Amino acid sequence: MSNQVVILKFGESKEAYSIDILKRLIREANSLDDITKAKRYICSYFILCFNPHATCDSAKQRIYKIQGQNYLNIFPGFLHQLRPLTDFSANIHQAVKIIFTHIQDVWCSGDWNVTEYIIKWFAGMVTGRKMYSILYLKSGQGWGKGIITDFIQHYVLGTQLVYKTSDPETILGSFNGQLLGKVLLLLEEMPTEKSQWNSLYRALKDKVTSDTIEIHEKYKTPYPI
Repeated sequence: MSNQVVILKFGESKEAYSIDILKRLIREANSLDDITKAKRYICSYFILCFNPHATCDSAKQRIYKIQGQNYLNIFPGFLHQLRPLTDFSANIHQAVKIIFTHIQDVWCSGDWNVTEYIIKWFAGMVTGRKMYSILYLKSGQGWGKGIITDFIQHYVLGTQLVYKTSDPETILGSFNGQLLGKVLLLLEEMPTEKSQWNSLYRALKDKVTSDTIEIHEKYKTPYPI
């Protein structure tokens, strides 16, 4: 039996990051296994990567080559450039606070731990990082679920990086070329009937947990990205 420790991927943790937990893990470490536990905790929240934009690099040439293989960069670019927090006015900070308050009060029923997880999930997603979990929202109509996603689509990422649909065939169907070059997929009003939901869940799980996705455009040979 292998004793190898499985390191969680970024975004897989279901709990909010806590510096106190990390300090405790380091303080109580007395063996290599204990150090590995601390490493597992860090790796589930942070990516060891010098490029904050992850694989979404608009600065790359349209056509580039890596190890003899030609690649086509189809990423259209971010709507905004990265800027330090000090560059933003007090009005902008207040507006963002309103967004966070809506997430906490409406999405998370006042639970700050869930709110913190969602905010950090968004922080990873909007910089182009591959997320290994999804956000699932369920409520009645008119509760304000779409306010935040509409804001992100139009004012944070831009419509060129977001695909919004109510068609489950985007995930279940044979063709998914519409997902090419997208950072965020918004699935609205998905089926709730048990058999349909189970099929959708299995398809989503495979795409979320995998490092690649197979793109299948009509009349073209499928290829992984």
